[in-house]
Amino acid sequence: MACIENIFLAATYEGYACNLRIPLGNEGEHSKAVLRYPDNYLMPCIIGIGKPKQDIKPVEQNKFDLKERIHINKW
Repeated sequence: MACIENIFLAATYEGYACNLRIPLGNEGEHSKAVLRYPDNYLMPCIIGIGKPKQDIKPVEQNKFDLKERIHINKW
């Protein structure tokens, strides 16, 4: 996983946006058909890298009260 983090850091430094997709269902077969990699290869994840849109609204983080999330000696 550290190699993916390094790819993301390097791409972000160069002005690119990144995402990580773990294939679910038949996405593995679809990606194999599109990318045409050998049958003996396993593609555990797909990394998307591209130029981000300039006018996109950033995703807002969920706000929560930390004191409500911390539990000491109880669940």
